Amino acid sequence: MAEEHGFRSASEILAQKLTQARKSRGITLEEVSKLLNISKEHLEKIEAGDFTFLPVVYVYAFLKEYAAALDLAGDPLLEQCRDELSI
Repeated sequence: MAEEHGFRSASEILAQKLTQARKSRGITLEEVSKLLNISKEHLEKIEAGDFTFLPVVYVYAFLKEYAAALDLAGDPLLEQCRDELSI
């Protein structure tokens, strides 16, 4: 799997995976925002791989909620992101 993704971080890979999963389901960011009660702007930053907009513990909580909404809650990348973010 590491060769498949090069040297990108788990957070970057997860952000891309979330974006692809959302788009493949035909769900808009607005719909996800309403469903999870997370601002669209925060979701845009997550999908862009920018995790600096809030303290990392909140960003990680948003990542987990977003992943669960897209049936990715069991993805091992979540644990890798937690480690990368030092939570």
